[in-house]
Amino acid sequence: MALDLYRMRKTYDLSNLTAVKLGGESTGAKYIRIPLSVLLGNLITAYGGYMRFPVTEECYTDRSKPCVVMVDKRNMHRAVGYFLPTSHDQRQVQVLLKESNWKLLPAIDELSDRDSVDELTKFIFMSTLSNIHSVYIRGRYRTRSEENILSIDMASSYDEGLGTVTTVEECDCHPGYGGLSCERCEKGYLRTYDSISPEGICLSIPELWELHKKIYRQN
Repeated sequence: MALDLYRMRKTYDLSNLTAVKLGGESTGAKYIRIPLSVLLGNLITAYGGYMRFPVTEECYTDRSKPCVVMVDKRNMHRAVGYFLPTSHDQRQVQVLLKESNWKLLPAIDELSDRDSVDELTKFIFMSTLSNIHSVYIRGRYRTRSEENILSIDMASSYDEGLGTVTTVEECDCHPGYGGLSCERCEKGYLRTYDSISPEGICLSIPELWELHKKIYRQN
């Protein structure tokens, strides 16, 4: 567990955002996109915290499609979705940012509640959190209101009075990797996907050059 981290809350006004269509012709729906500047591309310290937002009419009336979609930056065909439970009857919802509360979507073009072939593991969920390409909420907020606020719990080294964080890990990383969960490459290292892992591995520039020379000789 990472030590000396405190809860902070990032907020954003969702009113009057433009909706775009996600999904195919048969499963598509209108979603608003949360600007990437709000998310900073990395929500790894939000793991175990909550995402809070008011439920749109579209999410409330049709629960067969995900209410929230998070798209992985490294794998644009991979996304995770949160489906509003049938028992939820409140205007506000808070979603625990843990893999048990989300589903792995078969593809970004298939926004349905049918079971995915693959399990949403902690590794995949945290990989998505650490490399956010985009976050979408289904529907629209048609009027400006003080209640139309998205908030995400994250971890910070500054104590804002919201308590300590006990859900964020701090890993001992192999050379070339950095970040609390070793999710990024250190300076002087680059991620390559021409490797043993579809998630990519971090190689030094000399190692990467040798790999490319080897691939070139084989071809």
